Amino acid sequence: MNKEERSIHSAKNLKFIHIGKCGGTTIIQQSNLKQYHLNRKYKNNEKYIIWIRNPIARFVSAFYMSYNIINADTSDLNIDNLTLENCIAPARFRYKMTHNWTFTKRYDFLVNYFKTANEFAESITSQDEKKRKLALELMNSKEEHIFKGIGWYLHNGDFIEKNHDKIIFVGTIENMNDDIIKLNKLLNLKIDPTKKIRNNNNRNDKYLSPKAIENIKNFYKNSDYKALQKLVDYNFISKDLFEKYHQYNM
Repeated sequence: MNKEERSIHSAKNLKFIHIGKCGGTTIIQQSNLKQYHLNRKYKNNEKYIIWIRNPIARFVSAFYMSYNIINADTSDLNIDNLTLENCIAPARFRYKMTHNWTFTKRYDFLVNYFKTANEFAESITSQDEKKRKLALELMNSKEEHIFKGIGWYLHNGDFIEKNHDKIIFVGTIENMNDDIIKLNKLLNLKIDPTKKIRNNNNRNDKYLSPKAIENIKNFYKNSDYKALQKLVDYNFISKDLFEKYHQYNM
């Protein structure tokens, strides 16, 4: 959702805050926007576009993204011809094909310890001490998108508090088509929200039990949800959407 009174025409040093698993690849691949992705070395003279997503759904997508890359069969791939059309993460696949692990040895082990997002999320409060410790270690791992979510990029809301006047647009994956149309008009872009950018044919089990959902919400309570509350406070997203982000629909 954009703040219409803020004119894009006066925005210089515009940057896209590409939070993992929030639809940012669709935007980046079809525009010349400069991005912050897996880093947050923001500068003082910048203005920002941000894309967000339900933190629970983002968690599921983040887990399976890592899981699918780690377990992907690369035997039929040409390392010199890796694209988003023939694999879900070309740079990571290239690394995987030249190393003994995909991310790090430990991170690969942690991801593969859990076979579904539900098992992983439920294990955060498991009575089994080993499962609980491994789940919490993975939740707090600095690799990839599980830990580096909305709260991580937005400093648990402090970024919004300090930079709300520099944010010109906040879009959501739940309203992707309409928000990209608005962004196109704002920036005079031609992004096609229906264009399939990433080739991902994996069919993962997205079911989450009530316990799993509660564990995810509790884990992100002081990070993702604090940041989202700040977006509500400054009228970038609605209270209704914020409430919906506490629910999960597959």
